[in-house]
Amino acid sequence: MASLIDYAQQTGQLFKKCVEKHMRKFISFAMPIRTSREGITFYFQERKEAGALDGKLEFPGGKIEINESPVEACIREFEEEVGPRIAEPRFLQFSIDQFDYEDRQVQLYSFYLEVTDEDQFTDSLISKFIPFEMMKNEVIKLNLLDANFSIVMKFLEFKKSNIIGA
Repeated sequence: MASLIDYAQQTGQLFKKCVEKHMRKFISFAMPIRTSREGITFYFQERKEAGALDGKLEFPGGKIEINESPVEACIREFEEEVGPRIAEPRFLQFSIDQFDYEDRQVQLYSFYLEVTDEDQFTDSLISKFIPFEMMKNEVIKLNLLDANFSIVMKFLEFKKSNIIGA
């Protein structure tokens, strides 16, 4: 009988690990940007962790907590990682994307935040100007997370079409 209980516990632990590995994580993040007619300046932070993603550029953000909306998570994570509290109306939702890494699946809620001259937080972030005319070549040069690469490209196309009508 004890071996059956041990087997059930081991099977349960394996099942839990399998579910955790394949369970989609819900992430909300903010893209601080400054838009001009020529292109967009993105403000990134550098990921610091032991693993394959160390040193990659990413946007401030993180997991959406239980009973928290994506925009609430975006505001909370931005404040935790960057510093100042920014009012909700300044965060504009851009997209919801699903992305599969080798070790996890994520659903990304991306918001953008137009940076103004009054914003003091940009000193703590890494700024990168991406001109519309050479955007793909410039984005490829950045050390971005794979999911962020596709979102940045989509965002540049969106802003380019709204700003210069191309």
